[in-house]
Amino acid sequence: MLAAGMLNGSVEVVAVDSSRTPPIFSPALTLSGGHSAPVHGLSFTTSTGGESTLLLSAEWSGKSGVTCIWRGSPPPSSSSALLSLAAPPSFALTQKVEVGYAWAYDFAMSPFGSACAFVTHDNDGNGVYFVPITSAGDR
Repeated sequence: MLAAGMLNGSVEVVAVDSSRTPPIFSPALTLSGGHSAPVHGLSFTTSTGGESTLLLSAEWSGKSGVTCIWRGSPPPSSSSALLSLAAPPSFALTQKVEVGYAWAYDFAMSPFGSACAFVTHDNDGNGVYFVPITSAGDR
């Protein structure tokens, strides 16, 4: 998977077959509705058990920082059939965290997507927040 944060607050996601030269890309999926300002940070992980791909996206609007968690289909495995690139990947917004007047500019996911940590900057300096991921785990 490959994702890009956009200035309009959306996120573009494509699946990539990098086993070919040159790589082959699926059509793009546009994720919208989570952000209203430019998206500055992106990170992928898998859920517990590998049933889902999780994508974190972060914005800062000058008034508040927002981190969104998107849940997608399972990642392809080496033993699975070849990745189909005919359709765009599928993701849905599952959790949104607002951090107030702070710029979320770097973050990381725990293994298997049970929590995330993000670094913020505001008028008082830097801070680190740890957030459990409550709605993105396997169901």
